[in-house]
Amino acid sequence: AWDYGSPGVDVTKTFTLTNSGNATSGVLTINATIPDFKFVVDGPSDNCTGTTLAPLANCTVGITYQWILPT
Repeated sequence: AWDYGSPGVDVTKTFTLTNSGNATSGVLTINATIPDFKFVVDGPSDNCTGTTLAPLANCTVGITYQWILPT
């Protein structure tokens, strides 16, 4: 499990995506849905979005999770 931090504190995590198949992947998009959070893909550390992965290739993407505080 991953620690999402606490309200008012943004947490950034880097994920590595790997194509373990034997064919090139389709074009990658990054999306996540977690109740009470919004997420922001960290552009400078995202070398996945919009690319394809050859077999056994990988890429990394940084995602910042932000708590959605009640209004």
